[in-house]
Amino acid sequence: MVSRRPHGNYICRTVAWKDGLKTIQLMPGNISITVPLSGCVAEKDVVVACDNGLFVQCKNGLSQILPSYMAHDSINIGGYDLDVLVKEITTKDELEAYEALADYHYRNASSAGRYARLIIRSYHPLYPAVIGYIELATTFYMNKARSSFMNAPFDDGTVRWSSWDKVAMSTCIHAIVRIARCVVHTEFRGLGIGQTLIKHAEAFAKKHWHSGKLRPLFIEISADMLKYVPFSERAGMTYIGETEGNLHRVYKDLRYLLQNEERIASGEIIHKSDMGIVREQANRMERAQALMNEEGLTRDELLTLLQNLSPDSALQDYARLYDIIRLPKPTYIKGLTTEAEAFISQRSKELQLVHIGRSPIWIVDQIDRPLSLRDITVSYLTKVERTHQAHAVQQAFNISPDNIISTHIRKLSLEINPGEVVLITGPSGSGKTTLLERLVEPANKPEELQIDGILERPSNYRPGIFQPILSEKPLIDAFNVDNVHDALHLMGIVGLSDAYIYLKRFNELSKGQQFRAQLAKLVISGCNVWVIDEFCSNLDPTTASVVADKLRRVARQLGVTVVVAAPHASNFIFSLRPDKVVQLTSVWEHRIFAGQAYAEAVEQGIVRPQYVPLFDVQPEVLIGVMQGEIQHVVGVSKRIPLPGSYVVLSDGDMLVGARVVEVQQKAITRLRRLDAQRAGYKTRRDLLATLDGHKASEVVLLHLQPSQNFVCGITSS
Repeated sequence: MVSRRPHGNYICRTVAWKDGLKTIQLMPGNISITVPLSGCVAEKDVVVACDNGLFVQCKNGLSQILPSYMAHDSINIGGYDLDVLVKEITTKDELEAYEALADYHYRNASSAGRYARLIIRSYHPLYPAVIGYIELATTFYMNKARSSFMNAPFDDGTVRWSSWDKVAMSTCIHAIVRIARCVVHTEFRGLGIGQTLIKHAEAFAKKHWHSGKLRPLFIEISADMLKYVPFSERAGMTYIGETEGNLHRVYKDLRYLLQNEERIASGEIIHKSDMGIVREQANRMERAQALMNEEGLTRDELLTLLQNLSPDSALQDYARLYDIIRLPKPTYIKGLTTEAEAFISQRSKELQLVHIGRSPIWIVDQIDRPLSLRDITVSYLTKVERTHQAHAVQQAFNISPDNIISTHIRKLSLEINPGEVVLITGPSGSGKTTLLERLVEPANKPEELQIDGILERPSNYRPGIFQPILSEKPLIDAFNVDNVHDALHLMGIVGLSDAYIYLKRFNELSKGQQFRAQLAKLVISGCNVWVIDEFCSNLDPTTASVVADKLRRVARQLGVTVVVAAPHASNFIFSLRPDKVVQLTSVWEHRIFAGQAYAEAVEQGIVRPQYVPLFDVQPEVLIGVMQGEIQHVVGVSKRIPLPGSYVVLSDGDMLVGARVVEVQQKAITRLRRLDAQRAGYKTRRDLLATLDGHKASEVVLLHLQPSQNFVCGITSS
């Protein structure tokens, strides 16, 4: 067995899949190379190997296979930027984490045709390994919105059509790549992660995607969810209309299929090998038959139901009619080249298409003046019961009270302006809950509670509190919003845009999801002051940060005033971003901070490490690692990698992943010529010159097993 690096043009002879990767065999030379499963290469492709990587030859340029796509990015969770990698799946643990997330959202679903997946990979110990993923796939031939929009001359020198007719579709359809799925972990919804995924899908498509030997010029997405969560529009994509759906013909199609069951079963009309629209119709008939069996419907009863469908009734019955009906879906598109973007811009001006969705706006009347507290003192009166043991205590400590007065808050003055977010923090027993109760029900207080001072409320003051939703109905029905479109939009606002969550009861949700559901209940309540006690006290740091961010965003959007109380706030202070913080430190002391000043004080006591295993190297070293000529690197790292761990080598421009075989820490003064030569430097002096700017006394030496190069896995017969 001889290992060597290929160089030149080859033909892909075979492709084999295993463990989330695939091995391609190149001829001549019987060369085998392992690439990510998302690598767009198939049998008979012309593969070009050179110093910069591995590529597939297309009609309009080269499509990159190796190095695989990997980009360093960050996700803002409140005031905390979480460092992540957006990348193709290249390791077993990434594959398992992706499969777990995908299985939750698309149980028993599989992708057909060519597809490629990018994941958002987190290395933070408190966060999931895969926070989200996006899947690209070959596009569908038929899309009414696209057919109308693309029906104009286009010519970029390689791809051209005069009108979007059957000839254009057959020759140019692969110039469009489709976003098939965009999935974000349920606890991280509403943070703009969908837009981040689209951004990287575009970057991947420009360099790494091809289908039918054609690199894409356009990227598109069609999805029901875009009616309620328009993340594609926020990512810069252009609305071009809605797909046709099948409501207008599902009755006619199913009537024909059900009347010809025997001919279909015998293969006279539909064969098992049929694909595309024909296979889709057969699947639709099978689902219709299953529905009749499940509900005891006759053929005529089912056909009557389908004949009387409207868009609203279809959505109401969607759980029953899933896989039978297709509703019209918004379609968005974006150009991947200058010519494609110019074409979209011109067509948009000509057609003047605007997505007019049914997006209700829940209007809240902002409080008409500040909520004012002046010299508020809160005390509790405890009457001492004359018992034998109580008398013994009085004698022992030389006290003889009939009543005990406990002061919780002394002379607190605070003005809460319309639309402000205010945090009240302090230890247990400092009076947080008592103060909030007075804000909600100022007139309803227990006899033993004594309040002095002045509490002035706006004339339109309508406070609301977070309460569990007691309904046993599915969450989509629990808000008593009659129109299902409005209910879906409401849940999208608070970050509950997930089909399985729609169907769960409140008590079946996670704590973070329950918080969002309670937030949705307040959104439609009309309350203009939201009062929340024990805020995020039962949530983990990750979820607390996410839900605080969502509360702030929704409250700012509606102009609601928010007052929350919590014993500690380090988990969410950077996400909540309060305007004011009231710190109740003791009976005789309280402090009022500007929100930003308080957050800065908290931040000084918090170490915020980054967990992406980045290791800086020189560009020539990175090229050497890619080509398999260098398997040892020397550098400075804040985190020392462990043997067997994954490390990301960076030259400031390109990222390449590798597995660590061995780790050494060594003083710079003890570096030898052999260390320099192993790391790709001619002399020890050359190596020291690259380390000079780090001002470090120790360096890290890594022995690597590169995960993607032209040596590992290559054999020559």
